[in-house]
Amino acid sequence: MNTKESFVSQFFRILNVFQALPKSPNHHISIEDLLESLKTTYEPFHAPRKTLQRDLKTLNEILHQGHIDQVVASGRRSACYRLSPDAQLNLNKQNIIQDEFQSLATIHSYNFLKPYFPESWQKTLSQQFEQAQNTLELKNKNVWLTKFGFALDGAFQTHLNPKNEVKELIFKCIHQDNSWLEILYHPEAFEREATRYTIKPHGVIVRGRKQYLIATKINYNRKIQIRTFTMHRILHAEPTPESLSIDIQDVDMQKAIEQYEFEGFYNDDQPKEIQLNCSNVLLSELKFSEIHPSQQIWSDDADTYFTLTAEMPITQSFLEWLVQKAQWIEVEYPEDLREEVKNRIIEMAQNYALEVIDDDIEWQEDVEENFDEESAIQTLESILAEPEDDNVITLHDLFPQAVEFVSEKEMISTAELQRKLMISYNSAAKIIDQLLHVDFIQKSESAGKYSVLIKK
Repeated sequence: MNTKESFVSQFFRILNVFQALPKSPNHHISIEDLLESLKTTYEPFHAPRKTLQRDLKTLNEILHQGHIDQVVASGRRSACYRLSPDAQLNLNKQNIIQDEFQSLATIHSYNFLKPYFPESWQKTLSQQFEQAQNTLELKNKNVWLTKFGFALDGAFQTHLNPKNEVKELIFKCIHQDNSWLEILYHPEAFEREATRYTIKPHGVIVRGRKQYLIATKINYNRKIQIRTFTMHRILHAEPTPESLSIDIQDVDMQKAIEQYEFEGFYNDDQPKEIQLNCSNVLLSELKFSEIHPSQQIWSDDADTYFTLTAEMPITQSFLEWLVQKAQWIEVEYPEDLREEVKNRIIEMAQNYALEVIDDDIEWQEDVEENFDEESAIQTLESILAEPEDDNVITLHDLFPQAVEFVSEKEMISTAELQRKLMISYNSAAKIIDQLLHVDFIQKSESAGKYSVLIKK
């Protein structure tokens, strides 16, 4: 007999025991008689009686209802057994041994999650993995394994995993309320040095290639703060005794995901009103996959651009997405986000030794401090005059159309002017700036909007 027995053979042996046991009010059956009735089942074992006793104990634990009655042995009499009247082993219930689809899901889930767990956890999970494998073999469905493949993070990308000893300590600490860790952590900014923290881990969130540890950081002044640590940046971890009497509340991982607590924020975690001017290239993508539940899209089928508004915290990953999609997206507001995206793009261009060309339109700026409509109109007329510099002819030719369009409005925005003239956001912004210089428009209380002062 092999020392390592398959789950399938053990299951069917225990099933035979269940079927051989009498049920109350029938008489009990002695272990000798039970062993005799299951002779062919237990004959291969070196110690059949002990194996049967072990199986009886296991059966009692896995019964869906009822229990095994036992008459304890006395003198020369052997122990006797029978099932209680309500004893049931629900063989119709969907379970891992009967359902190949559940087994398939278990196998693929294990393969996907395996890199994120410590080795000790992997060994525990491998038992369920082997049971699922046996099920597919039993049902002759192992062909399913050739039909599904997962490349959720890119087929050629590697997971950013912390050291196994670090993972072991973190997972152990998550399940022990009074366990703290002292860690050596290297921040995202590489120019900064690694720092030591005392933390109480709460849970792990997996996103893309990274694992994020949500933990309470304990400061020396007894203040506590929820903090996110990128796990592969934890260089070292060791247990540390609980040195302060602090009431640390646990963290709900699902809420942490919903509230973006696991991500780094651009400024702070407060929701901001954002407005993006987007190319129609992104319309179907953003309708299918929203950037935030508050997302609203303002689109006209005739336009080549649409406006997207939302109220959301600005995370680092969202900022990276804006830079990645910069050729199709212009940030209208908030202004600091627009500047940050612009600066990152310029830095990227400089890194690749690309020349960044910023169209410099030489507008006249003879503007008086106080608004005077007659003076403003005269200044506007001088701007509309033919320029001497050929480099500004393109925008200059569009300026009369802009004035004509804006003068019919009560309010105007850069995105609206951009869509009307079918020009880039930067060009529309330059026209808006010049209209501000000549007091044709002025900023309003509505973010991203301007009040028109000189109307047609």
